[in-house]
Amino acid sequence: KMASELQQLSLRLGANPDTFLAGSSAWTGDLLTTCYGDSRNRLFGEYLRNGLTAEQATEAMKKRKKYAERYATLDVVKTLGRLYGIKMPFCDKLHSIVYDRVDPNSLVSSALAY
Repeated sequence: KMASELQQLSLRLGANPDTFLAGSSAWTGDLLTTCYGDSRNRLFGEYLRNGLTAEQATEAMKKRKKYAERYATLDVVKTLGRLYGIKMPFCDKLHSIVYDRVDPNSLVSSALAY
């Protein structure tokens, strides 16, 4: 779902549509590595899951000389989606978890319905 939302936004911003062809896996590979690999962004998410605020997670990562760049990017993506009139419910839910400390469990049933 998130990949579809990011694709819509990217195309609206002028990305080459060929980037998103089924045979082109560079961008989805990056997304999957971020979600499932040993990435800084995943570590950031694990800090949030363990009860830290986004600010506390950022500080904990600084101590390890790491930075979760997609934390800031998430806010930009939400803003751009709104500016370009793109519905991005998955990104909006993720934003509410990271920035508003909404319990992810409260969003599970609505995310599955999406």
